Amino acid sequence: MTATISFLVLCFSVVLGFTSPSFAGDEKPTLGDDGLYHYNWYHQSFFELADDIDEALADGKVLMVKFDQKGCIYCEKVATEILSEPAVNKYVRENFLVVQMDIFGSRDVTDLDGTVLPENEMAARWGVVFTPSIYFITERKDVGKLTEAAAAVMPGPAYASSAILGSTQAYVDEALSLKEKGWTAYKIHPPAEPKLDIEICKEVRQAVGDDYKLMFDACWGYNYNDAIYVGQAVQEMGFYWYEDPLPCDDIYGYVRLKKTLSIPIAATELPATGPKAYAPWIMNQATDYLRGDVAIKGGITSCLKTAHTAETFHMNYEVHHGGNSLNNAANLHLIMAIKNCEYFEVLLPDAAQKHGIVNDIEVDSNGMVHAPNNPGLGMQIDFDLINKNKVFEL
Repeated sequence: MTATISFLVLCFSVVLGFTSPSFAGDEKPTLGDDGLYHYNWYHQSFFELADDIDEALADGKVLMVKFDQKGCIYCEKVATEILSEPAVNKYVRENFLVVQMDIFGSRDVTDLDGTVLPENEMAARWGVVFTPSIYFITERKDVGKLTEAAAAVMPGPAYASSAILGSTQAYVDEALSLKEKGWTAYKIHPPAEPKLDIEICKEVRQAVGDDYKLMFDACWGYNYNDAIYVGQAVQEMGFYWYEDPLPCDDIYGYVRLKKTLSIPIAATELPATGPKAYAPWIMNQATDYLRGDVAIKGGITSCLKTAHTAETFHMNYEVHHGGNSLNNAANLHLIMAIKNCEYFEVLLPDAAQKHGIVNDIEVDSNGMVHAPNNPGLGMQIDFDLINKNKVFEL
């Protein structure tokens, strides 16, 4: 894991301009007939992934599985500007066994459970939707999918989380605008009026299409019957998860709800507590995904403990929006240190959640977020803003 973190730091250093890219000898990539950039030191794999893991570990290296695609400007940037930088190039060659795959390729890949699929279908099995997507495997695990064995994944996708808006059309317009800007998913916070909530979901789904990820967060607004009614509707519409439909202390209701619905249920965002409070939710199988954030769940260490506990039960730990810039930075570092959180949540309006930081977190045009690599949380406090608003000085 140390090698993986060091690689991420080196990459972020190049992206942020702390080093200058240059080519030297075999550090220059070639553009192949498949449209992908290749280095001659990439592993010539037969795509028997269990064998690749064993070979990497035998050499004292980390297996790095990297998905690229033809015409991807970010894949080109990684190849020609990051991996070409001498310090990064040397470090990767010495510490990683790199297996490159094509997200639209047709070569057969054998997963850890023996499943054989073409590259494009294996990408779908693993949930790969962006390039470059990189998986780091530091040990051999008795799991079915390579993604379940990954110690880390980069980069991290973000989703937009709506406020409660004034009309159905407002939700539609916001979802379409965000999709157009490259956001990967959109979560609806509804008025908590069941029929209206379903209408909003139908109109948004119709507008963004069936392939776009939508989530639904009822903010503890329903009784059990309404939760079933709305849950069945969003389930039929293909929503990605159904969050907090019942009061946060109604574990019995969540158990019944989870047995009735097939859509993944997310809960436990509240109350403010620590790792031990999650035990009854896990043991009673009351939810599919756990929720939490560093601000109200005991800090980074507490959340890490909870995330690792969730991982042992094959559960996601989806991190909640932090409410301000520093909490969000802590949440992002937490997310990038665990493998069972899919998304970074951005509560809208985004600008209202940001204050007092010079280098705040931004979502790029591919819907991705990147953690800063400075010491601590990596954020630069805006002391000019503080001085402008100073009311008293000792």
